[in-house]
Amino acid sequence: MASCLDAWTLIALLDDEPAAGRVEQLIRDGGCVICWINVGEVRYAQARRGKADAVDQAIATLPAHITLVDATGSRVLAAARLTSRLALPYADGFAAATAIELGIPLATGDSGLLALDEVGLHVLDLWDGTGA
Repeated sequence: MASCLDAWTLIALLDDEPAAGRVEQLIRDGGCVICWINVGEVRYAQARRGKADAVDQAIATLPAHITLVDATGSRVLAAARLTSRLALPYADGFAAATAIELGIPLATGDSGLLALDEVGLHVLDLWDGTGA
């Protein structure tokens, strides 16, 4: 079954953090999708850590392994509704909205997303206790 990734999972994968193996398994088992907004969030976060070149190279290879989905008008509005109602960071709203729209689980270790109790959202907990 496919899963939706958020920025937390992509960073764990790119930085080879303890949860990376679980993310790789999700990709192998059924494929994964991620919204371009969340990819942009990863690019921004990694660039601030001095990893811009490495993350740009990794992002260039993502489409071979992960389906990248656009921030469509309906997805933008769904993310805005979720973030305003649930007090989420805007980019996290895109991950949740994408998972709900596609009817697939959201894989994350982000504590804010793990705490969500939203109709239509199934969250896969990849938190490994390391702070990844």
